[in-house]
Amino acid sequence: MAETVLDGPWDKVIQGLEDVDNLFLPLISRAVGISLEAVKEAITPTPAQPSRTRSKHFNTYVRLQGSFPKSAFVASAGTPGGFKIKGKQKLLKQGRVRLTSQQSEVEKSFKTSVTPSEGGVEGHLINEATYSGWVFGPLGSGKPHQVGFHGETGWVNSDAALQKAMPQIKDSINMAMKQLTKQIVEGG
Repeated sequence: MAETVLDGPWDKVIQGLEDVDNLFLPLISRAVGISLEAVKEAITPTPAQPSRTRSKHFNTYVRLQGSFPKSAFVASAGTPGGFKIKGKQKLLKQGRVRLTSQQSEVEKSFKTSVTPSEGGVEGHLINEATYSGWVFGPLGSGKPHQVGFHGETGWVNSDAALQKAMPQIKDSINMAMKQLTKQIVEGG
């Protein structure tokens, strides 16, 4: 059998392979952070207000604001929900508006965290509003899950947000792998 001699910077490659965990942890942590932001971007848009008369009663709730008295609404074909609010500031000052207590739909209420550890990386996208799972949760029968009327009125569920973010997730993981390979070959 013939002997093969390899020429090249193998010491750097061997060192990089021995240290692959330490090299990869910051790269994959960044990829997880990018992935979470992509899901957050897909799930946070607030859909337009549905028709106020779509159910059997007049809906006085205004998304991102609260419930206004029925007398504050004036028909307006060009306004989301088919009505506009008259005297909004005055009603707010008078305390006649029941403000939304938890702003699950506001982008600021979504929090991301990435925690690297010896065993890998853990990423979380959290909305702490008590009802957020019923608005943004996955489809299906789990608890919580997105309730049908929230989907019908345009709220994005976590399954759809993950699917929409998948190209960015794949790109961020591929980039981490390319950077890892480069660091191993070039010697960390």
